[in-house]
Amino acid sequence: MVRGMTHATVGGGRPLAKVLVTAAVIVAAVIVAAVMGTAVIVAAVMGAAAEEGIESQPNAECGRRCVGFSGSIFRSEFGMLKPDMPEASRFQNPEPIPSDQHGLAIALEPTLRQACDGRLSDVGWFHSGWQHSGAETGFATWTMRDGRRVDVVIKLPISPNELRWTSLLGGVREEEFDAPQHRDLPVPRVFRSGDQLGSYDLAWMVVERLPGKTLASNLGEASVRSLIVGLHRFHEAARRRRPVSGQPTREDWDALLQKSRESLHEHQELPEVQRWNEAVKKVQRHVPSLVSRWEGRTICTWCHGDFHPGNAMRRSGDGASCDANEGCVLVDLALMHAGHWIEDAVYLERLYWGKPELLHGVRPVAMLAKLRRDHGLHNDEDYPKLAAARRVLMAATAPAFMQTEGHPRYLHAALEVMEQQLALAVG
Repeated sequence: MVRGMTHATVGGGRPLAKVLVTAAVIVAAVIVAAVMGTAVIVAAVMGAAAEEGIESQPNAECGRRCVGFSGSIFRSEFGMLKPDMPEASRFQNPEPIPSDQHGLAIALEPTLRQACDGRLSDVGWFHSGWQHSGAETGFATWTMRDGRRVDVVIKLPISPNELRWTSLLGGVREEEFDAPQHRDLPVPRVFRSGDQLGSYDLAWMVVERLPGKTLASNLGEASVRSLIVGLHRFHEAARRRRPVSGQPTREDWDALLQKSRESLHEHQELPEVQRWNEAVKKVQRHVPSLVSRWEGRTICTWCHGDFHPGNAMRRSGDGASCDANEGCVLVDLALMHAGHWIEDAVYLERLYWGKPELLHGVRPVAMLAKLRRDHGLHNDEDYPKLAAARRVLMAATAPAFMQTEGHPRYLHAALEVMEQQLALAVG
């Protein structure tokens, strides 16, 4: 089905067209296989099916650890999110790569343009390191009914979860596209989207192209505050559109903590390894109360699941003089899931444990709690203890992910967080 301003649908098409598209996809698969390997092509041809496993909820070893559904962990001198990461300019002027590496997207472009009623221009496709599973992104323009041309971004294939939530939160009627309430949407406005292209089960979307770079490119205090304001607006928009339901994935904390112990045993060269061992053993003694507190939280929020400044932009563009109250537009919704608002806030602060000065004194949990209170929303009375329990569990399991969280500076910071927060978490 194709979704969009006009709610058009695309039928099966003429048999000859199907044959031509099928042949083109097969040829494209052969070409890309030579360049990228068979595994990537299987994911590309299967499209969204390759991403079905994280459709609605993150799991213990991906969603809660990875900075980005479609990207890898961004490494830096302190082991986690790098504020000036190249991905900050991923929607600016990327280097297009040879067309023979875009076989799938190019083969399906005529069908895509047909699904858009011919209002989509020729597409300039590109593929960056943050895109996995054969995903493609392209730039084009969209012709409005009044003749205006608007810059857009095309993404395919995308996960069913990203399709569902971006369309739900960003779908607007064309005649209301420039309405004030839609200029303030917390996600990109959607021109057209669908879960099929021709006869292929492949999710895609065409969304507005935002000016400037992500907030990660200029992360001053105003940007951090704008990021959290944007998160609050995002949470509220999602809650208004769909009542929160379902249960998040339950992590096996006992297994993860045991994995931390084993990893520490294998890395005796680490600074403070003995201190780490003692701290993790202490956390293990309190696992029942920590897990009970965390799993007993109220499921009250549609969490973004991948909340960081590399997934946030502004409709007004970037710049040093941004308004901290402006909020931002959040992208990459593949990991949205039912949970507690603390999850997104702690996710953000955890990325900067090794370099907290980059948050410029802003405390994500406290600021988000205040925004909620100011808007008449209920915060659990014990939310500081709940946040502490989350921090302790995340910090104590950092050694289990040594490949991505094993930088000495980050490990030292995680160790201090764990030691400082444990008393509050179990009190």
